[in-house]
Amino acid sequence: GVPGLFYLSDITDEKHYEIAAIDALSWLVDKTYVEGEGVFRSTYDLNSREPESDVYGVDGSPLGLEGRPLAEDAVFYRAYQKTGNDKFLNVFLEVCDRLLKDEDPPGNWIMYPPCVKEKGTIHPRHAYWWGLPLLYAYEHTGAKKYLNCALRAGEWYRNAQRRDGGIFRGTYRDFSTKSFGHSTSGLCCAMLLWMELQKHTSDVSFEEEIELGMDFCEKAQFVDCEDGNLSGCILEKVLPPDGTDQSPYHIRDLGTIFYIQALSTYLQSH
Repeated sequence: GVPGLFYLSDITDEKHYEIAAIDALSWLVDKTYVEGEGVFRSTYDLNSREPESDVYGVDGSPLGLEGRPLAEDAVFYRAYQKTGNDKFLNVFLEVCDRLLKDEDPPGNWIMYPPCVKEKGTIHPRHAYWWGLPLLYAYEHTGAKKYLNCALRAGEWYRNAQRRDGGIFRGTYRDFSTKSFGHSTSGLCCAMLLWMELQKHTSDVSFEEEIELGMDFCEKAQFVDCEDGNLSGCILEKVLPPDGTDQSPYHIRDLGTIFYIQALSTYLQSH
């Protein structure tokens, strides 16, 4: 929500959106940030008014982690750009350094949910969430360590992409996958990262993967359909057979949302 508030403020010149975003980020830093460690407590108890001291996995079990990084959309760097407040910059760079420390496998972070370390499964949008902000750290500091990690995130996506252009939600350390469960939103995140890498490095080595991904997404779009509510949306994934007559076609807003972002970026850069 915070990036959206920043965009709204920029487009409308209504500063109350920006103020709300800055206030939200200040609350996160003041109430949940583990200073010097580059992680945030992931759960806040409204009754005790205190953050909980563990991170919980996708099954609800405690993982024994003091917190998790919060770098998505480089929101703290954006807050620094808006305010000039070094508090936000310091948090952003500490989080980025924590990402460098905890990187595993190369270009990804399997120890943090929604990845499942015990099963070796890696969430399809994870490398985008935490790989892309490292480009902003590189942009600000000039330190190649951030750029190199972002490039490794791009390489992770290259290895995860299948021959048809898609990416699976169930992708393992060795890049084997389940037979069902494409994640079109994950593919769109991969393309967004690849295009940002091209912009920051002038390296066009990901161009073939981008074109293949765009072709996959175009085929996953509902164009001519009887139900007008489906027109234009993107198929997120096909579910495995469950022995019933229920539709295996799974639609989430994320597929369409990220496709719009990826396609608009593509049209601007190509």
